[in-house]
Amino acid sequence: MLWSQNKLPVAFDILQRLGFFFYWIFDNIQILASIKFITADPAYHLKLASLGWFIAGLFGIARHIYDILEQLNKKAEEKNNAIIIKNLIDLTGKLGDLLVASNGLGIPEKFLGKGFHDGILGLCGLVASLVSLYNLYSVKK
Repeated sequence: MLWSQNKLPVAFDILQRLGFFFYWIFDNIQILASIKFITADPAYHLKLASLGWFIAGLFGIARHIYDILEQLNKKAEEKNNAIIIKNLIDLTGKLGDLLVASNGLGIPEKFLGKGFHDGILGLCGLVASLVSLYNLYSVKK
């Protein structure tokens, strides 16, 4: 795939992994600061971690939308429908992650005046987790 003509899906994947890389770094700094292992502002580093997670989510969603559009442009085959459905399921999980990350950044507060309710965030996290479990289970089949 890396040597294919179209590099856009590869770019989406690289940028998504880069976002998760920065999420991992700042989340670990936030944890170390919270337990007073290092001197840093945990809230600031949590915001930076949420930004990395949000960026990763955006590029993950972009990749799934791109894959769905590519499949829709191909001739109708039975296997394409399965790929489209899998991408729609994955897109649902990414949207759940994106809502949780956006809440960590304070985006809902800026536009709605308050953050998402913990029940909504829990449901979004549950959906994202169930999609991940489904993907793990379907790979093992």
